[in-house]
Amino acid sequence: MGVLNIMESMHRNFFNGVDNNDRKLTMIETNKHASVAAKFRDTSMSASFRRVPRGGLEEDQFQLLVDKVALVILFIIKDRWVWILDFGGEFSVKSARSYINDYLFSIVGRPTRWLNVIPTKINIFAWRISLDRLPLRFNLSLRGIDVSSILCSICSSDGVTSSQLLFSCNVARQLLFKVAH
Repeated sequence: MGVLNIMESMHRNFFNGVDNNDRKLTMIETNKHASVAAKFRDTSMSASFRRVPRGGLEEDQFQLLVDKVALVILFIIKDRWVWILDFGGEFSVKSARSYINDYLFSIVGRPTRWLNVIPTKINIFAWRISLDRLPLRFNLSLRGIDVSSILCSICSSDGVTSSQLLFSCNVARQLLFKVAH
């Protein structure tokens, strides 16, 4: 077993909790002379992966990928890089910075207020609640992670969100009342 395989195995076991016998869906290209055109000729895309998708969400995502790739039209021209954030097609730090400032940082909306008298982990928890970024079942399902159910595990209500868990869930409210009094 090569060093790369050993390192990939360690990575799978430590970070993903995956069994050694489980194979990754993707792999590093071993054919150093592979071309994009050759990959696109195989409409099933089966040669691009180590194994076929197992079904469920993985199969659905794979089929979406195959459908999108089928729409791609390649022209026989010399390869080139094009920076789509600039009208001239040339990369510039200014255009990258403008994109980050205008589109990525604008999502936050309002400035974050940190209270120094409150422990940092409480500040971070409140911040994640305000952004609805708690790793709840509903949020995980929105990000494409397969969860068994999005129902609240405490009260079995529909799609538990941060606000539902902290403010609407009767069981959580009763617990908060007991802790507060």
